[in-house]
Amino acid sequence: MQRFLLTALVLIGTFLAQTVLVPHLSVAGIQPDLMLVVIVCFALTEGMNMGSFTGFFGGLLEDLVMANYMGFNMVTKTIIGGASSLLRDMGPREGIMWPMITVFGASIISQAMTALLAFLFGETVVVRSILSWSMLPTALYNTLFTPFIYPAFIRVLKWQESHARMQVM
Repeated sequence: MQRFLLTALVLIGTFLAQTVLVPHLSVAGIQPDLMLVVIVCFALTEGMNMGSFTGFFGGLLEDLVMANYMGFNMVTKTIIGGASSLLRDMGPREGIMWPMITVFGASIISQAMTALLAFLFGETVVVRSILSWSMLPTALYNTLFTPFIYPAFIRVLKWQESHARMQVM
């Protein structure tokens, strides 16, 4: 139950930061996707179920407020959460490089999936523009936030585990 509450608080806090703070961090119209970074953090530390779960609910939160089409973020973030968890054991557990690489790849794939869904729903998608003006800069921006978010995320999880162990005793 405590893990669920912590997860809900992290997702709601991330959502609030994404909607309130991130617009002020826009550089040339590009904004970091903090929710994606947090979902990848959950996937890399907690595995497939938690990665998919947080992807689903984090994407749903975004869809309820920001999306033109309901379900775009929910679908892409769920897939990203599940797929990122598959990379969990492929890289080193310690350090920040593997989470950064995973966030970079997840950002590229998320943007590509969003463009594909938009195309399937009849939107005009200019591939060259997405690649050069959106996909790569957003992936880089997300990657730059990872060294700050991932260690804080790990500290919160360790705190929660130690707190849960203390209550059992």
